[in-house]
Formats: sequence, structure tokens, C-alpha cells
Amino acid sequence: MSTPMTLGQSLAGNWHLTVPNPEEDFCSTELAAFWCTVTGEGSPAREAMEQAAAHAVVAVVATMPTARIRVTSHSTAARESMEARIRALRPDTLAA
Repeated sequence: MSTPMTLGQSLAGNWHLTVPNPEEDFCSTELAAFWCTVTGEGSPAREAMEQAAAHAVVAVVATMPTARIRVTSHSTAARESMEARIRALRPDTLAA
């Protein structure tokens, strides 16, 4: 069975890696946060933070062979960009 993990972008633009909390319905546990909003839009620091998020997702999935990640964002462009980053590192990481 796959582990339903999510890399979601907040409205502020930060990325959060979460897993469902088995003890409480509709709650999740944050595994990592990537605070992109402390960097300038389009800056090398922002690029590094987003790349770090993609690498973290791939590293987590690599330790759990059946796990897949779902990427969510209010911005279609941000979601597609993050999916492309992840796919470039490991194509089989994303959920179908």
C-alpha cells in the first residue's frame, strides 16, 4: 500500500511536506517546511529552496518503495514547476 504524502504550497508560497495523521481524521503531520517567502521572488535563494524541497521529496520516497507524492498548489504554474523538478530527479515519485 502506498503512503499518501503531499507536498503542498501554502497561499504564502511556502512548501510543506505532510503525511496524514492516523490518530485524527482530516489532520496531517508536517515532515518538512521550505520557507520560500523569506527569499526574493525569482532569486537564486528561492530557486535553491524549491530545489531543496524537490530533493527532500525524492529522498523520502526513495526510502519507501511504494510511497508516492501528490503535489498541490493554488497556482497551476507553481504546481507544474514543482512536479517537473521532482520528475527530473526521479520520474516515478509522483502519484498518478
